[in-house]
Amino acid sequence: MLLPEAHREISRNNAPASYARDFASGAEALDVLSASTTRLRLRRSIEQMTSAGWCYHQVLFLARSIELKAFEQLASLPKIREDDHSSCRRNGLCVAHNVNNETYRTRHCTTDCDREILSVPQEELTTIIGAGHIPLVSIDRNDEKQKDSPFELKLHRRDENSSYTAVSHVWADGLGNPHDNALPTCQLQKLSIILRHLEMSSKKGCCTAISV
Repeated sequence: MLLPEAHREISRNNAPASYARDFASGAEALDVLSASTTRLRLRRSIEQMTSAGWCYHQVLFLARSIELKAFEQLASLPKIREDDHSSCRRNGLCVAHNVNNETYRTRHCTTDCDREILSVPQEELTTIIGAGHIPLVSIDRNDEKQKDSPFELKLHRRDENSSYTAVSHVWADGLGNPHDNALPTCQLQKLSIILRHLEMSSKKGCCTAISV
């Protein structure tokens, strides 16, 4: 954008034509150098992120979506979770979180936990869905007054007055189950605590960060 102005200034001062050509060549060289440096910085950040375990397709999406400085800053951060993206590049999309029913395992809260698995009433679930309704699940204790009272899962039919919380990405976080509508008691307890905090926060009109 500065080049036409420079040419006009040179013409007004009756500068030699060779000077104008040299100026133009220098400006073009700077543009090429700047573009080359940008590509080098971008390539370095992409390699840094993919080497750190980021998905190749996620990296390219971010590279196209945010400014270079922000992208470089993101590349310098440690990766929070370890996922296997080794197959993503040859598949043309991210497949790290695709579920394989043969190998998928529902997670407990800790590796040494062996608390029982609780299921929703299957027959009641089938009846609600068969009638064209949406089932909601509540996590209750048999005796709310007893802190150590066992949990149970109750089904409810959703209607226009229902108030509920939807929990997303459960499969990616180990809360899926390819064989049954069931979860370990430890995970249900964790979800129950989170949901109770959310309920109390919403009543107070504020949001609370929860770590369980």
